[in-house]
Amino acid sequence: MNKEAIDMLIASDFIPVIAPLGVDVNGDTYNINADLVASRVAKFLGAERLLLLTNIKGVLDKQGRVLTHLSAKDIDHLIADGTISGGMIPKIEGALEAIRSGLHSVTIVDGRVPHACLLDIFTEEGVGTQILCNKSSNPMQ
Repeated sequence: MNKEAIDMLIASDFIPVIAPLGVDVNGDTYNINADLVASRVAKFLGAERLLLLTNIKGVLDKQGRVLTHLSAKDIDHLIADGTISGGMIPKIEGALEAIRSGLHSVTIVDGRVPHACLLDIFTEEGVGTQILCNKSSNPMQ
């Protein structure tokens, strides 16, 4: 990754779009999980927070309700009891990696909601599930 190129694009009012592709020494191309790539890019750029857009409301409890705030400890429990499973696992792994690398928070947001990013950033309650560093929370909220 080239931070100078990304900084130049941002300074020129361009939004960099980074494809989650990798290439090995033989030139073979690999599709890498986009959530894991996003967490690594956020870490590389020294981001404060990461917003992951998806097609569900956030992390859901077993009754289908959105869990609005989670800590790493909450997540460990929810994975162990099967609440978090399937396609949400890589998203959560990327979020935890980002938190452990120094980001303040990661939010998983339903990208189908109109203005979801703005609602998350500019409203007190936000939308989706926010994963915070060093925060104790109740996963059943």
